[in-house]
Amino acid sequence: MSEQVGLKVPVNAFSSMELPSLGKPVVVGEHSHLFWLCRVMWIALHAMKEERQVLPRALVERVHTHEKLDQLCLEYAQSSLRAEGAWAEIIRSAEALAAPSLPLRFKHRDRRIAALKLYVGKHASTIKADPVLTGLTALCDFDPDHFDSLVAMLAQHGLAVAEAALAASTGERYGIKGAERA
Repeated sequence: MSEQVGLKVPVNAFSSMELPSLGKPVVVGEHSHLFWLCRVMWIALHAMKEERQVLPRALVERVHTHEKLDQLCLEYAQSSLRAEGAWAEIIRSAEALAAPSLPLRFKHRDRRIAALKLYVGKHASTIKADPVLTGLTALCDFDPDHFDSLVAMLAQHGLAVAEAALAASTGERYGIKGAERA
């Protein structure tokens, strides 16, 4: 299983929702890239908390493209911001956004993503209490092509990383060689 992959997951890969910064160019598979991928999985796993049972393949599926990540972000934001009336404000803002005024990375995406970014920026002090939403919106800020190239490694090792994230969430020993529980 994943024990055969030989992927060395950083010990603290699943200890925080903060994304590590990536220098450019990113060498695929290097420590910082793997650490970043682990955190992407960790954020997604916490965003999927309402699903009954998250399977490794489903977790990989939710983050393997920027489009899928956008959808997960919108679902999470809608459920977490609805009670405060914030979601209605985001919808109104999305309807008011004009395509020519959108930054290039938001042009061909759901306008609610751009509106959510504006809302999070405007209400940063109150939203910081939700690290999952903060992490998802940070991921949505990546250029879609850049994001998709960063997660391309998931095609080869995604299930192993997802299994490690799921094992960490249940308190079990990681299934990937080289990782130790912190």
